[in-house]
Amino acid sequence: MSALDEARQRINEIDREMARLYEMRMHAVMDVAKYKLEQNMPILDRAREADVIERGARLICDETLRPYYIEFIRGTMKTSREYQKAFLLRSPLCQKKIEIQTALFSYPVHFVRGGLSSLDEFFSLERKVLILTDSGVPSAYADAIHSCAREGYVYVVEEGEGSKNLEVFTKIQHFLLANDFTRHDCIVAVGGGVVCDIAGFVASAYMRGIDFYTVPTTLLCAVDASVGGKTAVNFEGVKNILGAFYPPRGVLIDADTFVTLPDRQMASGLCEVIKIAAISDADFFETLENATLTPSVIDEIVYRSVALKALVVECDERESGQRKLLNFGHTFGHAIEAGSSLTHGESVALGMLAFSSEKVRERLCALYQKFKLPLSLPVAPEDIVHFIDHDKKSEGDTVDVIFVDEIGKGKITKMKREELKAKLIEKYKEEVR
Repeated sequence: MSALDEARQRINEIDREMARLYEMRMHAVMDVAKYKLEQNMPILDRAREADVIERGARLICDETLRPYYIEFIRGTMKTSREYQKAFLLRSPLCQKKIEIQTALFSYPVHFVRGGLSSLDEFFSLERKVLILTDSGVPSAYADAIHSCAREGYVYVVEEGEGSKNLEVFTKIQHFLLANDFTRHDCIVAVGGGVVCDIAGFVASAYMRGIDFYTVPTTLLCAVDASVGGKTAVNFEGVKNILGAFYPPRGVLIDADTFVTLPDRQMASGLCEVIKIAAISDADFFETLENATLTPSVIDEIVYRSVALKALVVECDERESGQRKLLNFGHTFGHAIEAGSSLTHGESVALGMLAFSSEKVRERLCALYQKFKLPLSLPVAPEDIVHFIDHDKKSEGDTVDVIFVDEIGKGKITKMKREELKAKLIEKYKEEVR
């Protein structure tokens, strides 16, 4: 036997042993995947991967081989992630979906932890894709989506409500035009409510309408702005006064993205969850009262909130009737948000207190304390009362307001604008701090 044949034989023997060890390794990888599914853990663990590479590199005595081994182990870990991902995406425990029917078409809302890095499995991204995000969203999220798109472009707006205006809207339209986007291309919004609102409005106007998708990275956006098809920008100091009803082609909610949120933003999102339970589902409200916010509980809260909102939206897509119930707390909430430093959710929380019976108010306040939401107005009511004049729910001199007398049963009533202003001042004048 020649030296070449002997070397090849040794390689064959080593390959057989490597195949056996590889199979054992991937079985262990599957055990890890099952554990992650049970514990609602993300697939990617950067610290663990860095440790594996460092320990493995120390085992290689031949320094010339060490960089090659590092590339080898990186490739192995990438394959392991893909193997885990394929298992998780097939699991009914991992993936839930709600289909929302609109007058134009139906669209899916997917609930998949770790789904962000596999977005092309859920959305049609074999085209030009504008990935719209803001400066407060981790850039890794947009990068993950970019890697899934055939031809991706990332556009970043400044974080905050100040970006939701016609100037930003126009700049994005210029960008689409300059990069030759056609009506067959699409937009993916990755971020909170501001990004989703702008992306939807831009998509509704460009070439009379192109596809857009939403990937909410905040709890508030996941249960509110990402579904329902309401898009808008602010104008002349008035919130959401310019916009369109324009549904997305799909939504993916990856709750792993919530881990980077400050506690205050999580609490703000929980306000919208409380709202939907208060107007439509007493059992869900009681669940919130007893809940401990583990990852699995958060998943269930998001799913139930979206399911409840979907029922309302499908019955009244353009907000001519029952969908108005979703505005519980918003009549005063928008005024509070416009005239204070409170977040949208915090403002709506205070707005709900003003239109609740005493027994409902007591239960709301208990939940607010539990989830660290405000119980009092931080500004003088006289300084914000004028914002009531711009309420979009106005009809003549009256405004549709939502009142909850009993948990799970919201009702629509009408009030005179001046009566509302007096109520705002009277309700909050003793609670300013």
